[in-house]
Amino acid sequence: MTSPDRASPSPLAALARANPRLDRLLQPLPEPIRAALGRTASERSFRRGEVIVTAGEAGGEIGFVLDGALGVMQTLAGGRAHVLGILAPPDLYGLPFDRAPRHRVEALSDGLRLAFDRAGLEQILDREPALERMFLTAALEDLQAVREWLLLLNGGQATQRVAAFLVILTRRRRTLDARRKEGPVKVRLPAPRVDIARHLGMRPETFSRAIHKLADDGLVRIINPETFEIREPAALVEASGADLTLDGPGP
Repeated sequence: MTSPDRASPSPLAALARANPRLDRLLQPLPEPIRAALGRTASERSFRRGEVIVTAGEAGGEIGFVLDGALGVMQTLAGGRAHVLGILAPPDLYGLPFDRAPRHRVEALSDGLRLAFDRAGLEQILDREPALERMFLTAALEDLQAVREWLLLLNGGQATQRVAAFLVILTRRRRTLDARRKEGPVKVRLPAPRVDIARHLGMRPETFSRAIHKLADDGLVRIINPETFEIREPAALVEASGADLTLDGPGP
């Protein structure tokens, strides 16, 4: 089923809200180029379980997550799905000039994305090296995110894995709010708690115990089952035991 497009007078405005770093790269481009890029884009909703990109299928979609979460999936022997990474705002999914995507991209929750017409986008990228660099920057950030996700899954105790996941969400939140570089940060799970727990390789009750352990240690405050205030971000990094930082890639 095709996701409905959402009418928007300026689709790139949604991208600017979702990813200030990419917006800064877009601003110096000539207005005709930005207008042409906007004409290739549309906001589309997605539903949990919907396949956005099919592995091996030519002409797969390219876009940015605006709300909700997508999973980069690999099918293992026996048909079991393995999550290579979780894409949340403002992550890129799909790659320009990638004729046969290696992995499936599937919606882990309901949400919203900014999708680009592949043919139209690639024509613009051929003419505009600066814009091509923008998408390359986003793709490299996603590769780093997948690397961190794999490190997270290979982590030690459940509490460490949950702490590492919250560190990644904290850094993304700081990316969206350039003014917030220190102090408490409020984060929201990009997908239902039961799904996050499964993708972290644990039961929902184990995830809950890990969250409460971090809360008891004063690192997080539980606002509701899906939303947390990260009270001590630096201490959370230490609790994760992972090779993570609170600083994202530079612009």
